[in-house]
Amino acid sequence: MAEEKQLKEKGLHAPKTRQGINKMQLLLESAEKLFSQSSFFEVSVSDICKEAHTAVGTFYIYFDSKTDVYRYLMAHYKQQIKQVLSQSIAGC
Repeated sequence: MAEEKQLKEKGLHAPKTRQGINKMQLLLESAEKLFSQSSFFEVSVSDICKEAHTAVGTFYIYFDSKTDVYRYLMAHYKQQIKQVLSQSIAGC
């Protein structure tokens, strides 16, 4: 319950089903692909949904805005970098 509250504060809404988890993951992967090809300002929610083959309304079930998706991806990258760095310096 506390985790769900933290997600809502960050503009994210946790999926409640396996299908929801898959749909949210698809939206994140589509956003990641598009953000890597164009700037944040050139990518729209509509573009992300088109890439994910889903309706725009579905996007708003899981995210409050494009900015929230971007922040989520940046936090995820930060976590991955920290993990790799920790593993790399573990033996030093």
